[in-house]
Amino acid sequence: MAIALVVIALAFGVMAAALGLLARRLADESHRLSQELSDLRRELHPVLRAANQLAGTGADLSDRVREEVLAVLNTSRRVRGGVLRGIRRVEDRLAG
Repeated sequence: MAIALVVIALAFGVMAAALGLLARRLADESHRLSQELSDLRRELHPVLRAANQLAGTGADLSDRVREEVLAVLNTSRRVRGGVLRGIRRVEDRLAG
């Protein structure tokens, strides 16, 4: 009976040691993953900042392009109106 208790106690000791080693490995792995995540954030920070700046520049450029297109359209309307008036004058002179 005493030997059985010793074997059971040793088995619990081995299980506790295995559990301790597993917990240690988990803690080490968790620390390693945390460090990798921190490194990844540090590496991605400049990329994200550049992407945000590029998006801002793109929006600014889009506004400028829109303004220029509207200006070209307005100029085209004025020129077309002048040409149509000129055509009417010529037609009136030829008819008169």
